[in-house]
Amino acid sequence: MKKLSVYLDQNVGSTLAKLPEWQKTELGRALLSPAVDVFVSPVHVLETMQAEEGVRTALAKTMLALCAGRRMCPSYEFIVADCFFRALEAADATAIRTREHIDYHKDSNTRIYLGALAILAQGLPASPSAVDDVRKAKLVNQVLHSRAAAAPKEWLTALLDCTTNMLVTSGDPLASLDALTADELRKVVAKNDVEPAGLDAEVRRTLQKHRTAIAAAYGAVEIGGCLDAALPLSGELEAAFSATGMAKVLQAWGISQQLPAQGSPPPDVRTLVQRAIYACAKNGLLPASISNNVVLREIENAASAKETPNAGVVFDADHAVYLCHMNIFVTDDEGLRNALRPIAQRMSSAGRPVEVCASKEVVKLAAKLSK
Repeated sequence: MKKLSVYLDQNVGSTLAKLPEWQKTELGRALLSPAVDVFVSPVHVLETMQAEEGVRTALAKTMLALCAGRRMCPSYEFIVADCFFRALEAADATAIRTREHIDYHKDSNTRIYLGALAILAQGLPASPSAVDDVRKAKLVNQVLHSRAAAAPKEWLTALLDCTTNMLVTSGDPLASLDALTADELRKVVAKNDVEPAGLDAEVRRTLQKHRTAIAAAYGAVEIGGCLDAALPLSGELEAAFSATGMAKVLQAWGISQQLPAQGSPPPDVRTLVQRAIYACAKNGLLPASISNNVVLREIENAASAKETPNAGVVFDADHAVYLCHMNIFVTDDEGLRNALRPIAQRMSSAGRPVEVCASKEVVKLAAKLSK
């Protein structure tokens, strides 16, 4: 069997980094063995950036050693965009004219984050503004999630309305929160946590019944933003997609769309891409669906316990996306394991096994899958 691809949640890497000779531990030897390739991601780098000074360097060195200084995954937007590309190509091979632009930006993205990890491993601090941006992004997400946990029935009603009717906005829904300072965002979270409503049995059943559909719909809406991030330059989207091929994709997906007549101008590519994005709302794309499933489960659990959702759930959700490309996803967060194991079971096959486990299970599991 080919090498096993392994991804460690940040909590596992942090535990290893605290050990003076982690390479000599049973887990360390397994992760560094020739049978295993450990991958890291930009999420690891962002979390490492905001770690305390003494921890930051050790953690970055550990991650750099595990990935052999080269196995860096691309950012979330490239994972989603690539999945969208593959869905289109599965429907019609002519839908994508070229991957040259997205491949260029993806390679640049991985090099930048690998370089950033190497800089952190040398003990050099990250830019204070970059660290502040990461922490503020966590706070903005925590405000949104705390609002949901504070009034879950109202939140779920609005969520289902948006999902069913695909209610979207062309404006920036986070503009008002982005304008707040970190201290102001913390106050909003604290206010939402004063008298949480809790999650009654009916709301819980409704959320569990519709969770997959909600995750798929919201994941589909993210595709547009991911494409903009993955193809940032003017004209790149139009260059990447074929108007005729996209029209054939829509027809293959059962959506009314006329093919351009010979000699007539092709339809607008952006319009066709937008229609394809909306078509994905029914089934969703796997990476975005996984990410949103993790967030929804955390809100459900927090609302049930009348607690504020974990601020780090946004990182958990982003880490979880890499399950799509791994054989083994390792996390010591029991809640995240429980959320990802059913997904891994659906993805797993004889040719490509996919497992989610705790760090104490890695050695035996790797030995089993390597046979």
